[in-house]
Amino acid sequence: ALLAAAVVAAAPHAQLRLSQCLCWSQLPDAVKTSLSPDVRPRTWRRVSFEVQRANVPDWAWRTHPPVVLLWVRPEGFRSAAASKVKLKPQDPVWHRCRKPSQLSFLQEGVWGQLGWGLKTAPAEVQVLDGLELELQENGNFVVTVALEAVELELGVGSAGFLLSVVDNVVVTGPHAL
Repeated sequence: ALLAAAVVAAAPHAQLRLSQCLCWSQLPDAVKTSLSPDVRPRTWRRVSFEVQRANVPDWAWRTHPPVVLLWVRPEGFRSAAASKVKLKPQDPVWHRCRKPSQLSFLQEGVWGQLGWGLKTAPAEVQVLDGLELELQENGNFVVTVALEAVELELGVGSAGFLLSVVDNVVVTGPHAL
């Protein structure tokens, strides 16, 4: 139970993903109790959205960075605006770094839009990995992700952003589901 509580504390922005990964019927009651109320059994729906090739920046098309879905709820958009974080596709900062001192941001581990998302309240932003990406013949690709049914039914104003975990920037989005 202590370990479960430590996992939730260490990854508050992965509550939705953690809920997906657990085999709830086999967990001891003490573990279920220590995870709740943030991590609990949920009803999931798989949803897909298509990303047009023209909307993928050239740098991302060339490098194929690993991506996650940054799921931003309405309060998260207000938080981003207050923090002056632009939730739109951006180029990585790497090409602007000419001296070692310009790479000091790496010491933080995360920066940019991903850094903002992880510092924001988990009720406002969640990070979902385990995306399925399927390249279409026309160069577009389909992204499939599992989201909580209530997020899709009642999550008016929420949107997803594909975010590079290497570059810490939004690659595409917003994607309404």
